[in-house]
Amino acid sequence: MFELITPLLTAAGLHNPELEMLSMDAELYSSLLFQPREELSYADDHIRITNTQRALHKFTEFFNLAFNRNVALALTPEYSCPTAVVASLFVNQILPQENKIWIIGGASIKARELQNLLDANPDVCWFLETQLVAHNLDNNFFFNPVYHVFQTRRVADNQLQIAVVIQFKTHHLGGPALEWERDNLIKGRRIYVFENEGESIRMVTINCADIFNPRAQLTLLPQFINTPYLIIHIQLNPEPNNPNYCSYRRNIYELGRENKEFLCLNWARNLRMMNIHPWNLYGGSGIYMKPNPGELNLSDPRMINNDRKGLYYTRWKDRYADVYFFNYEEYVFEYRNKKISQLNAGLPARRRSGPEMLNTYQWNEANQAWEQQNPCSAGFDLACDALHSVGDYAVVRALHDVSPVDVERLVYLSNGKALKADWQKPFNISYFGIDDREIIGRITVTQNPDEVMAEFRQDYLMNLGSLEYEVIILAKHFPRSISNLKGNCIIGYRMAGNEDDFHWNLYPADGTGAPATGIYLGTKTPEYAADIFNKMVETFTKAEDGKRVVVWYRDAGGRLKKKYALAKPKFTDNTKKSGRSIKTGRRR
Repeated sequence: MFELITPLLTAAGLHNPELEMLSMDAELYSSLLFQPREELSYADDHIRITNTQRALHKFTEFFNLAFNRNVALALTPEYSCPTAVVASLFVNQILPQENKIWIIGGASIKARELQNLLDANPDVCWFLETQLVAHNLDNNFFFNPVYHVFQTRRVADNQLQIAVVIQFKTHHLGGPALEWERDNLIKGRRIYVFENEGESIRMVTINCADIFNPRAQLTLLPQFINTPYLIIHIQLNPEPNNPNYCSYRRNIYELGRENKEFLCLNWARNLRMMNIHPWNLYGGSGIYMKPNPGELNLSDPRMINNDRKGLYYTRWKDRYADVYFFNYEEYVFEYRNKKISQLNAGLPARRRSGPEMLNTYQWNEANQAWEQQNPCSAGFDLACDALHSVGDYAVVRALHDVSPVDVERLVYLSNGKALKADWQKPFNISYFGIDDREIIGRITVTQNPDEVMAEFRQDYLMNLGSLEYEVIILAKHFPRSISNLKGNCIIGYRMAGNEDDFHWNLYPADGTGAPATGIYLGTKTPEYAADIFNKMVETFTKAEDGKRVVVWYRDAGGRLKKKYALAKPKFTDNTKKSGRSIKTGRRR
């Protein structure tokens, strides 16, 4: 089932391509991914984009962009690229340069159409299951092809040669609505494994339901355990986080395979499948990696840049892995990343710092071009709009325009969750965490349709709104410990003079005096509120600052209550001495 390309190339008198992305050095490589949204139509003999002309324009311009940006990898998802666009690449010589590769999930194609493509391009060196094509020339069944387009050098004269490895999907989709593929798909028998000459990372493309083929289990890849693999999974899938479908990633990371990285590319959400609209509510494209602790660049500038351009960090704690999800809408994403293995580089240079989004492009129908789009919306404004009865959330919206990461911190702090040292680091904030369901729980990334997570997000935002629009607007709610803020208090975060302090969220409206920390928990027991108060106080490094914490909550009767320091803070206060007793255990 899995077949190394090296013997195939050698038999054809070709060297292996020295692909930039598979070289074990410390250099960055760039990728261009197309996540399309169109209407799809299907029948017993095909599946294709309904609006042929628009598809031709979009994909042609995508490859023009890939050519002009000279990316190491260009990638399109399953069943996406029209065959006419693939053919035009050879006619117009819009092709990847040496050391680069384009992996194209193509529209369905019949054997006769595929043979015509091969015959029309005799100067290309084609690698595919030729007998499978020959045996199906006279029927209306179809292939689900992946075209691997690259240049390599001929052994005889060292001249460049265009080569294409065509891989056919080996397993049909599941579900009664997709029986047309089960009954009409010509299934391939080979999945090709790419490698450079000498020591190399290896790369393999898995086409959607290939993952269900028992003979295509990833643990059967050649030299799987010790070889670093980049596994590319292209899809047309309404449920890419279905437990049965995505379990291969969980299982591999469960075994501690740090030398495996996954790049998953699905279609955008809300595409139409004939009379079904929307056919999918989920994007699910993402980069999965398992770098060494502390290697990722999770600085605020990197995080803010990625967030604004549609790439969202999450931490998969149960698998000790990190996942970057792409925005669910139709975009072309351009990013750069470090290699999964850098063993040929010096030790200090090997840091796997994670992907950096360079550009995000949106289709301009009027100009027939992909144009840069920044920022990309992840739906946070819509989440705020849904709570208009609570307030306008103007402060948090404005903060989001500057730093989505600080919005996560502000909401986390205001809900009483910032209870340990270094809580402000993204991997310590539970909102950034995912479990094996791979559902994004971030406050500022709301595109996932999961109702439970949406309800949690709404509750957290409502608590922040209650703090701002119900609690701090009335002077009677302020205890003596923060009396300077009575009638003079606004919600804020890392405001001028306090940019390096993550603990404050209540600031004097007139800009004079000390800030404070306010927490609103909703309906809780007094014991729970006391526990949160004591834990919060202990997180402050300066003793007197910790006494400027107030925890508001409502009792079972709906009355607003508070926990706070009984006296104004003094420089001699010792907040490092725990205020918790054996009787004040936190209740869940």
